[in-house]
Amino acid sequence: MAAAQLQPPRCGRRRGAAVETGSGYLLATVRATRSRYDGRMIRTALLSVADRATAGQHEDRAVQAIREVLAAGPFVEVDYQVVPDEQALIRAKLRLLTEDDAVDLVLTTGGIGLAPRDRAPEATLEVVEREIPGIAEAMRVAAARGDARALLGRGVAGVRRGTLVVNLPAAPESARAALAAVAPVLAAASDAVHGRPPGRDPI
Repeated sequence: MAAAQLQPPRCGRRRGAAVETGSGYLLATVRATRSRYDGRMIRTALLSVADRATAGQHEDRAVQAIREVLAAGPFVEVDYQVVPDEQALIRAKLRLLTEDDAVDLVLTTGGIGLAPRDRAPEATLEVVEREIPGIAEAMRVAAARGDARALLGRGVAGVRRGTLVVNLPAAPESARAALAAVAPVLAAASDAVHGRPPGRDPI
């Protein structure tokens, strides 16, 4: 099942690759996707963590790589936002996106390295209620096959309420490899979080 991209009118302004979206309109629009798409599709929000992209100085090629993986399904992109590499701002965006049953999966990209401003993992750990370490481990191994520096990534994965949150690398090929490695299990994870019957024996 191919992914679809929901393209509602945006409340806010576009700056380069960034879109600033009014939170009230976003959540109302995302909730409506249940009537537009099959209930088994994974409503996915993309959150790019990048100072330069926020300032319109940088094309977000990692997001394009992620979208290519999502196109294989069963994902539907319901929002895309850009946030500076500031822990408090990342945390606030994640809390908004995971506040109620509006989004099934949040994929962040960037901000997971060793630089002083790489704070996406810390922000994510402040938001999620339970970690899923196997997802993060599998992504690092898969990305490192193409670039050993991916082993320096500190990305995490976890759950808040009914939403999965997964940190991906900023490098396009690493993001593509990492997501492709775990995409097959993300639907199963979403089913488990929502208490839906699994397709096979439970873990």
